Amino acid sequence: MEDVVIPVPLISVNKETNNRYKLKTANLYDRGSSETIIHIVDPITKMAVFENTYGSYNDKMYQMFVPADKAKNYEMIVNYCTTQKQAEFRFDKTDFEKILNKE
Repeated sequence: MEDVVIPVPLISVNKETNNRYKLKTANLYDRGSSETIIHIVDPITKMAVFENTYGSYNDKMYQMFVPADKAKNYEMIVNYCTTQKQAEFRFDKTDFEKILNKE
């Protein structure tokens, strides 16, 4: 299965603080806009939490990222099977709101 890339118009980009950036993009589903706030939670490793709000739904989704060159410093689970993915582990739920309140 190939990844599908859908270009989305960028409406604005703002640097709010040294550790917080806000991007506003067009929302292709409800013709509104979506917002992504990038929170740099560790300036040394550049670990970041992306907080996404989609259009008029106001549901938030969080994702955690690290730069590729820093990924080797973290434990990872890699599923090498190309034909049938195995059941994933059940991880503890991450409390992103608590992580972001430490900023």
